[in-house]
Amino acid sequence: MKTGRLILFAICFSLFVSSCDNTTQDQKTAVKIDSSIEVNKIDTLKLITSKCFSCHNPNMEIDNRLAPPIFKVREHYLTDSITKVEFANSIWKFVQNPSEDLSIMPGAVRNFNLMPKQNFKEEDVKIIASYLFDNDVSSDIWYNKWDSLNEKSSTDLK
Repeated sequence: MKTGRLILFAICFSLFVSSCDNTTQDQKTAVKIDSSIEVNKIDTLKLITSKCFSCHNPNMEIDNRLAPPIFKVREHYLTDSITKVEFANSIWKFVQNPSEDLSIMPGAVRNFNLMPKQNFKEEDVKIIASYLFDNDVSSDIWYNKWDSLNEKSSTDLK
């Protein structure tokens, strides 16, 4: 009888504790590259915003672009048969040492020139690539979520 009450108490307590979690579903959902790298989506969006969007802006109506929008990069690298790890490795290979030989976007090189070499961490690039693999960054739904997060971050800084 005592064991039954103890088990019931443990179940009720764990349900209570889990219901007190204040994080949103987006924050709970992690971007996962492999078993060793996992980051929540909000932090990943902040990383993409700080590392990529100054050149690869997702705003489809922007004039005077510096580089193709991020959804076009995703579109070129994402194939039906590619895995997330292969996708991340392909993007890292190019970002690590941009060259015309490694580029799979000759139109972008022609229109914007070759991407300058950056000092990005491999882990950061692979986190970003994994997020791009999992998320359709060309959709209006995604853009509106990103835009509202961006506005919220700007307000928080004031």
